[in-house]
Amino acid sequence: MSELTAAIGAKIYIGSKSWAHDTLAEYDGQASGWTEIGLAESVPEFGTKWETGSFTPVSDGRKRKYKTVQDNGALSITCARKGDDAGQVAVAAAADKQGDYPIKVELGDNTGGSGGKPTRAYFRALVTSATINPGGSSDTVKTTIGLDITTEVFVGEAAAGTP
Repeated sequence: MSELTAAIGAKIYIGSKSWAHDTLAEYDGQASGWTEIGLAESVPEFGTKWETGSFTPVSDGRKRKYKTVQDNGALSITCARKGDDAGQVAVAAAADKQGDYPIKVELGDNTGGSGGKPTRAYFRALVTSATINPGGSSDTVKTTIGLDITTEVFVGEAAAGTP
C-alpha cells in the first residue's frame, strides 16, 4: 500500500439521530442507514485539540502552561448545492433540530478485496448550519454545512480484504 493517500474518493455521511453507538465496533457494525452528503468539495481537518491555561508567578516570571479542555473540533463542509441530494436534505433538516447526529467520514484508501475497508472516522456532531452561498455570476451555487463535534472521534484504519 502507498504511504500517501489522495483525498479523492473521500465521502461523508450522516446517520440516524436515534443511534447510540459509542465504540468503533458498534459504528463499524452499522452497515446500513448512512446517507452520503453528496458533492462535498472537501472535508476539513478534525480531531482532538487541547486548550491551554497558564500561570506566571511573580517570583521567577516563568510562564507555566498546562492542558485544560479537550475539543474535537468543528467542520465546515462546502458542497455544490443540489436540492434533491438525500444527504444535503438530511443535513438541512438536522440543522433545524436540537441534538447531535452520527457522522461518518471515509477516506478513499480502500485497498480492495472482499471485506476491505477504507480508513474511517465516526463521531457525533451538532449540525449547526446548512447555508446557501449563491456566489458570483460564474460561481457554483454551494451549501456550507457546519458540524460541531460533541463526542470522541473513533478512527478505524484501512484494512485489506481477501482477494
